[in-house]
Amino acid sequence: MSLLETNAEKAPDVSTKPVSDVESSFPREATEDELQTLPRIVDKIPLAVWAATFVGATERFSYYAVLAIWRE
Repeated sequence: MSLLETNAEKAPDVSTKPVSDVESSFPREATEDELQTLPRIVDKIPLAVWAATFVGATERFSYYAVLAIWRE
């Protein structure tokens, strides 16, 4: 028996999964109780992300600026 045959036997058959199980795996809307009781958490974007975005943007700007000079 080859390795592919043994893996094929172990793999679950997803075609027989009930529709209700598939639908429950997707995110759902919050209930009114959850909206009232769950804390509101607002996160900040880290400085490293802002720095990486700025450096990437300036690199692209300088690249296209130099290309425009060399094009005639």
